[in-house]
Amino acid sequence: VSLTRGFVIKSGVQRCGHLHRVAPRAQFVLCSVARAQTNSQSSEDVSPSWENESQPDNHVLLKKPWKTLFDLELPEGQCIGVRIDAQNSCDELSNEAIASSNHWIHAYLHPDEVKYAMSQPSEYTRETFLLGRLAMRQMLSQSGPILKDDHGRPNVPMLYLGSISHKRSIANGTIGVALLAPRVKDSGVGVDIELAFSNRRSIAKRVLTENEINELGRIEGVSKDEEVLLRFSLKEAFYKAIHPLICQYVGFQEAEVKPESDGSASVRWNLKSGADKRFKTVTGHWRRIDEFFLSSACVTLRDT
Repeated sequence: VSLTRGFVIKSGVQRCGHLHRVAPRAQFVLCSVARAQTNSQSSEDVSPSWENESQPDNHVLLKKPWKTLFDLELPEGQCIGVRIDAQNSCDELSNEAIASSNHWIHAYLHPDEVKYAMSQPSEYTRETFLLGRLAMRQMLSQSGPILKDDHGRPNVPMLYLGSISHKRSIANGTIGVALLAPRVKDSGVGVDIELAFSNRRSIAKRVLTENEINELGRIEGVSKDEEVLLRFSLKEAFYKAIHPLICQYVGFQEAEVKPESDGSASVRWNLKSGADKRFKTVTGHWRRIDEFFLSSACVTLRDT
């Protein structure tokens, strides 16, 4: 669990304006695909441009050690999670392995994404970067490289809003998650995935307010310890959604989130900056998937 940043969380239960319904998968392709469609070629028939430049051997393309864990239409956007088995991750995604032009990763990711991954200082950062991009590429098969901006956010094409998360499970490998939605003016989206359990000391006093701690244990099927991690996940998702819009630090004690049994969440604000007065619609949702909590968020600012 990362505690290196603050958070912003859900206000009310209203869906996030124009983002409450996800566009069909065909609408997630870029302009280059749209131009191909004008020539009577469907988006599904268009191969990524970097594949055409240097096509690996066919037998290598058939090798795909990662699998799609989920493909969901959430209120905040389309969300896909991919996983690579723990026994495969170290060998399959080592610098030595992906340096080969015949490695399967080159059939799915932009060359600059692979190059960026190889420059990472650790096995973990390389692996999570690649898994996050593999998830995003299921929705954006054609685009320039999806790297990071100065704040570490994925720089998805301007037509879209996007967010990426990842988590490593010792038993079941690493999962990468991507959330994508059509861009709406003055809006942001965020996604987070967290393990529903932890062997470490509880982080409740660090990430929750006293009121939140007193409310623990009221969600059916979720233990108090699990709910601490669920609330943390929601806060991370909303931090990611709001940060591109207000670009400021928000501490864990500045808002109180309340997840509900139906998968929605609400919030009581206490932002020192008063930035929440600019929020028009803010939504958040959660669900349990295997041993993880998946949280998604969307925020839209008021017209100025």
